[in-house]
Amino acid sequence: MGSTNGSARRLRVAFVGKGGSGKSAIAGTFARLLARAGHSVLAIDSDPMPGLAYSVGVTLTDLGIPEDAVVERAEGEEGPRFRLRPDLSVADAVDAYAAVGPDGVRFLQFTKVGGALTGQMRSQQAFLQIVHDLPEDRWSIVGDLPGGTRQPFYGWGRYA
Repeated sequence: MGSTNGSARRLRVAFVGKGGSGKSAIAGTFARLLARAGHSVLAIDSDPMPGLAYSVGVTLTDLGIPEDAVVERAEGEEGPRFRLRPDLSVADAVDAYAAVGPDGVRFLQFTKVGGALTGQMRSQQAFLQIVHDLPEDRWSIVGDLPGGTRQPFYGWGRYA
């Protein structure tokens, strides 16, 4: 796992499996090892449990994309119903809303158990925009997905 440099294409890895199987611990360890090897890493947490935050060393476990960073598309416009504000690029959203762990891993999450349900749809659309539109030469992405088999096909399937 040598360090990457320049405009090298980064990794996109998602950890999938049964709930309670250790996905968060493995994803966090993998993200930290990549960072220690010199990679710029973004750990994306779409699992509703807080395991990845603890695994990457982030003590805050409710770090979603705030509602004011997301707008609804205009009537007649194509694309997802909600997306990041036009003045907020995907990279800027990561810089603004991702926490940084002790190994330099940036940590961004969708939502957590007990989070506000009303903002979840808005946040989820913006979250997927970040996964899809993040510049490939900026960060390696390590994803921690919820338990089960449905999630990998919603947003992550094109990286398989």
